[in-house]
Amino acid sequence: MALFHSSYVRGGERVPAPQWAGDVVAVRFEYTLPTAEQITGNIIELGVLPAYARPIDAVLDSDALAASALVLDVGIMSGDVGEALDEVGAARTSGDELFDGITTGVAGGVVRPTLAKAFRVAPAAKDRSIGLKIATQGVTPAEGKIGLTVFYGT
Repeated sequence: MALFHSSYVRGGERVPAPQWAGDVVAVRFEYTLPTAEQITGNIIELGVLPAYARPIDAVLDSDALAASALVLDVGIMSGDVGEALDEVGAARTSGDELFDGITTGVAGGVVRPTLAKAFRVAPAAKDRSIGLKIATQGVTPAEGKIGLTVFYGT
């Protein structure tokens, strides 16, 4: 497994935080996924969920990235933003709270969360990473973009 980082995680882009109770902020995280990174178990640290924020909604858009079989998970990552290892020195993991086992990357398209757990992510006192995991690598991968628009609030 390898861990890759978007410009939001590397510090090239700032992620706004909600300023008032009830504020909802939308940020689109984007990553160009080369064929060499489309290997089962690889994680793209795609975006940042600011401290005390929780996801309200999400939209994932993808180019056609494979001829078949590509399965993706998107969720909250273990450890601190931008770090290679988690708090106990283990490899970081990525959950599937927002999207679990989606195949949108095969033909390309747009998808919204369909599972209740996407709307039940609790706030935390620190910034958290949003990861995209290659759960199953695709057949005949192709380079393309993946975008994730996250609506979050307090």
